[in-house]
Amino acid sequence: MDFRKRISVYSGIFFLTSFFLFIFLWSRKENLENLYLLQKTEKVKAEFRATVDGYDKVVYFFLRRFIDNESIKNILYKAEEKEEDKDFLRKELYQNLKDVYFDLKKQGIRYITFYLPDGTVFFRFHKIFRYGDKTVISSINEKRFYKKLGGFRYIFNIFFKNRFVGSVEVSISFGTIRSELNKLFRSEHRFLIKKDIVLNRFFTEERKNYVQSSLSPDFFYEEEKESVKRIPDSVISQINLNIKDKASEFLKKEKSFSLISEVDGDFYVVSFIPVYAQKSFKKEYVGFLVNYEKDNTVSVFSSSFWITYITTNIIIFLLLMMSFFLSYIKEKILIEEIEEKDELEDVYDGELLKEILSHEIERAKRYDRPVSLVAIDFTGIKDLDEEKRKEALKAISGILKENMRKVDFLFVLDDSLFVFLLPETDIQEAGLFAERLKETVEHIYIEDLGKPSFSIGVTEITFDDTPEKAIKRLKEVLYLAEEKGKNSIEMSAV
Repeated sequence: MDFRKRISVYSGIFFLTSFFLFIFLWSRKENLENLYLLQKTEKVKAEFRATVDGYDKVVYFFLRRFIDNESIKNILYKAEEKEEDKDFLRKELYQNLKDVYFDLKKQGIRYITFYLPDGTVFFRFHKIFRYGDKTVISSINEKRFYKKLGGFRYIFNIFFKNRFVGSVEVSISFGTIRSELNKLFRSEHRFLIKKDIVLNRFFTEERKNYVQSSLSPDFFYEEEKESVKRIPDSVISQINLNIKDKASEFLKKEKSFSLISEVDGDFYVVSFIPVYAQKSFKKEYVGFLVNYEKDNTVSVFSSSFWITYITTNIIIFLLLMMSFFLSYIKEKILIEEIEEKDELEDVYDGELLKEILSHEIERAKRYDRPVSLVAIDFTGIKDLDEEKRKEALKAISGILKENMRKVDFLFVLDDSLFVFLLPETDIQEAGLFAERLKETVEHIYIEDLGKPSFSIGVTEITFDDTPEKAIKRLKEVLYLAEEKGKNSIEMSAV
């Protein structure tokens, strides 16, 4: 194989290997990222659940401990019975609960409203001079609380003397939950509320606090006026711009998911958790909690991918280069050895037989062409002393070479055995060659040896052959020729 063709083959192997390596490592990187994002999503879910559950417990304790008692129930009972005493009863209600209310405000719970059975607002702790308006409050025959739309609203129906006397509502805004999450978990949070809920269920004044999300026109978020934020609004805007296309598709599915965004060299994980409001025993999807967290851990997956990919490519390149030069040098050495003649016999060294035969077998397989071996063993040469044996071999090799084609090879083994390797020659043609060889050798005369006696063996190489197998069969055929007698020829196609 020439140098340029060899370079093309090795270059092709390198680029093909590099391509499949890229696909494998990239797939592995994405799997690791997806697993990590799944863990981050579950973590944000747990944080949100823990925060809301904490408020559930606080509100539940307040309702059971401070509302479900005789004094509060009696105030609502009297408020329904005596219209003229309502202002006095409001003051009494305020005095009973003001201390605990200020404690609840420290926890972010500032909306507490009492209703009469007909839905009339009896008292608002967060707006003590606003009352008398009506809403729909359904009476039930059990005491319970539940979360409703507009943040988290807990409504507790109050009974006294086997009579429904009113309700109390405790509301926690999304802003309160958001602030608590930011404080506890050192990440930035937003609540995305469905567009139809903001437009159809919030009061006009409340809607002024909501801004359309840049992630999707189908969602709004409450604009917060906090002085300290975990992540600047400018960074969040850039994150939203980066993930907008992916996020808008995922938001339609109402399922939890997380995405990665890079801004100014820092990586952020953005997790989306669907939020549901519960009304009676039904759940209603209202939007998403969005968690923005700076997390440069995710950069490890990308850097690890490139480091592994580049390092492995370098190793593959070096191995291929080593293989390239070793095979090139080996072939050069083989050619040089083939070109060098044995000074004594003036034929190819018998040590090269297996290497050249192996090469010819591969070439024969590739091009579906025949190759044959012809061996001639001279008896009596081994009985000569070294100097005379050398002279006899030189004389015989010169005669044998005159009968060869330029494409043929001649080897000498064991100081008496000559082997011809005949490319492009089948068993019949090799047999004819053996006959001509026999006629030539029978008429020669060697000094100190006289007319030599010999045996000739012929075999054709098969595609299943190895050099060892072919040489072994050739010697077996030669042995059969020796058994037949002096100057005999034996042939075998297999």
